[in-house]
Amino acid sequence: MDSETITVASSKRPSDMNPVLSDILSSIPAKLLIFIYLIYILISTDVFNQRILARFDDAVDEGTNLPTTWGHTIAGLFLVFLTAGVDALIKAGIV
Repeated sequence: MDSETITVASSKRPSDMNPVLSDILSSIPAKLLIFIYLIYILISTDVFNQRILARFDDAVDEGTNLPTTWGHTIAGLFLVFLTAGVDALIKAGIV
């Protein structure tokens, strides 16, 4: 047999999603949540669309100046990498 049965003690088994979500949210630093929100606000601005996303081909619709699907993908990557950078700064004690 390739796999083994994993058993969890009944005292450790959550009965609903509240304990699971509570554990997840309590493990994320408040500073990181604040920076994620601030980064999201920055990425959602027209300035970001016109100055950053417009540099990528087909990332912004020229008629409406709104991000295309490709633009949203790029913005999501910016969010992920900036969040990872801020997380590293928080863990290093710089922020």
